[in-house]
Amino acid sequence: MVRYPGQMFNKKLMMAANGNLAIVYPNLNQPEKAIKLFLENIDYYKNNNDIVRLSNSFANLGDLYNSIENYEKSLIYSQKALDIFQKYNHKEGIYTALHNINCSQIRLKNYKTALNNSNEELNLAKELDNKYYLFATYSNMIDIYKGLNNFKQAYAYLENYTLLNDSLKSEKIQTNIAEFETKHQTIKNKKEIAELKVAKLQIIKQRLFLLIFVLLLFIITIIAFYFLKLKHRLAKLLKIKVAEKNSELQKELMERQKIEKKLMDVERFLAMREISAGIAHEVKNPLTSISSATQMLQDKPITPAEEEAFLNIIAESVNIATNTIIKMLDFTKTKDIDLQNRDTKFLLNRVCKLLRGNFKSNQVTLENKNNLPNLMIDEEYIQSVFVNVINNAINAMPNGGNLTISSATNNDKLYLKFIDNGCGIKPELLEKVFNPFFTTRSDGHGLGLSIANQAMKQHGGTIEITSELNVGTTVTLIFPLIEA
Repeated sequence: MVRYPGQMFNKKLMMAANGNLAIVYPNLNQPEKAIKLFLENIDYYKNNNDIVRLSNSFANLGDLYNSIENYEKSLIYSQKALDIFQKYNHKEGIYTALHNINCSQIRLKNYKTALNNSNEELNLAKELDNKYYLFATYSNMIDIYKGLNNFKQAYAYLENYTLLNDSLKSEKIQTNIAEFETKHQTIKNKKEIAELKVAKLQIIKQRLFLLIFVLLLFIITIIAFYFLKLKHRLAKLLKIKVAEKNSELQKELMERQKIEKKLMDVERFLAMREISAGIAHEVKNPLTSISSATQMLQDKPITPAEEEAFLNIIAESVNIATNTIIKMLDFTKTKDIDLQNRDTKFLLNRVCKLLRGNFKSNQVTLENKNNLPNLMIDEEYIQSVFVNVINNAINAMPNGGNLTISSATNNDKLYLKFIDNGCGIKPELLEKVFNPFFTTRSDGHGLGLSIANQAMKQHGGTIEITSELNVGTTVTLIFPLIEA
């Protein structure tokens, strides 16, 4: 059968493992397993002519049999180990084998045989200068001489045994002390090294932190410089952009002013045209009446009563034309408003009292729930607004009705509502109510709401009107809440 190198190597490893297990098994109270493994090793080492390992296996097996008190077999295997050790002059092996043989002879009470071997064992121990070998040999010599009843010689070896035992104990103590001192010094050195390492680590950390701090400071400085430069550039760019935008806005403002001026001119022209048409329409009727009455007075003789009647017609027509012109002047006048902190609630109540006759003649009841605060107003303008709005509401209820006045605030605005249950306004006419001279009444001038709307705009407010035909109309005056 061919054996490959790998197989041989694995087998050697297995035999080495067997040897280790064989040494362990006796300690586990399993000597039979140890014996089996030793015998396997012996066969293997014989077949492979491994003399050194074979002799060791014999010695170990002899020692094992000695420990389990099988002294006969211990003698056999120890003797085989001795023969091999003597062949290649392995003195320590020879001593070990002799010692095992002598121990077995003593246990078998072969004291004379043991004495002959012990002298050789003693000489080897002295030659090897091994105190532990001597100590073990002295122990055997004491047992041999005691077995031979030579107590004097046994006592002599006992003295040597005791002295050597004391010496070994002293050496062991000294060795332990030396080991302790060495360990203590090692621990001390390790502690000093650890302290040095900690100190070194602290220095490294400090230097690292310092380096990081310097690096961060450098980075922050660079970033700050970059942002400062960027800020300067952005500020410069922003300044240029603002200048360009201002220039554009100025141009746009100028253009807007020009357009607004043109629009105002157009609106003024349209307003003048509308006003002129309104004036012509309103003044035409009284002038026609005056012209007709004058013609009647000139054309034929009339009675004094007829003359007085025609003169009355002329006087009444003049009054109508005069009132129309006065209303027109009120609408077109541009007097600056004089805002003062006024008791608006008192002002509204006063207007309601002044118009009591109108309420009574039209059978209109008033429910005044207003709780107006003081406002920054021009009293003359706002009184005119109240009069126009209330009169319009009364005139919208020719068959009687109810007018409710209430107020409320929301954020920075005041809402004053006038709610009637009159005839209402048609939806298609609602958007025309602020136009000059627009009226749905035959005896109206159509300037009341136009004047009121203009006054509210001058106060920074507005008028809102909602209406439903045959249900009623709500007029809301919206004032800004301005602190005095």
